[in-house]
Amino acid sequence: MPASRSTKRSTDGRDLPPPARARSYWILIPIVVLVVLVVLVTALPASALKSFLPPTVSADDFSGSLWHGAAGKVRVAGRDAGALEWRLKPEALVHGTLDLDLHWAHQGFGLDAHAAIERGGATLTNVRGGGPFEDLHDMGLPGAWRGIADIDFPSITTDYARLLSAQGKLKVSNAAAPQLADGAELGSYVLELGAAAIDANGTITAQVHDTGGPLRLEATVVLMPAQHSGTMSGTLKETGVTSPALAKEIAGLAQLRGRDAQGRIPIDLEFSF
Repeated sequence: MPASRSTKRSTDGRDLPPPARARSYWILIPIVVLVVLVVLVTALPASALKSFLPPTVSADDFSGSLWHGAAGKVRVAGRDAGALEWRLKPEALVHGTLDLDLHWAHQGFGLDAHAAIERGGATLTNVRGGGPFEDLHDMGLPGAWRGIADIDFPSITTDYARLLSAQGKLKVSNAAAPQLADGAELGSYVLELGAAAIDANGTITAQVHDTGGPLRLEATVVLMPAQHSGTMSGTLKETGVTSPALAKEIAGLAQLRGRDAQGRIPIDLEFSF
């Protein structure tokens, strides 16, 4: 019987088997998986995010979907931590990662960031925002500090137990605290963390300097989260534009510490948090 038109022959006249058409379907599997994930994240309620939260974080008062939702009540280590809104990128779920754009707010303080969250840790990028320090007091900010914070951190990584790395700047303007100089304004400052700011033990080393105000400050701050303590060492000098209460405290400090050839007062402080 003659071969059908669809049958191909080899050069020696033998019939060749038809091509394995089923193989061409394998390329569709990732597309199908992605479509299924998109359907799931748009259909599942926002409360499904609870399954991905680290042990120290809890959330409630959900609205929206898993893809674009919000948690109106967030708590971190038992403290009120404001509200969170997110947009999820479903394609990252294929690799077991939550890839989200985040907006966090606590009273008048707010931050935006991109987050890649896995079971063993998280990476935050483009962390930007800020607000008044007063709105963070119920989250554990010590000392009843006042002022306006401006945060710009290109990268932060954590294993949920501690910070592994952080790089960026924290700017503070109109800083003041009731326990210092009767609450007089202390000026504006920048705290900077470089690429190697956090060592293998979790100790954080940052550089601090003023950006204007009654004091000139150049210092290194070392934070030891495991011991809940830190140190600040450097030099301090008044600019001549100080309140009477602040001038009195600076004069007392100068008597104890002395001044260098440039009129700066060496400082070496220990504190707990």
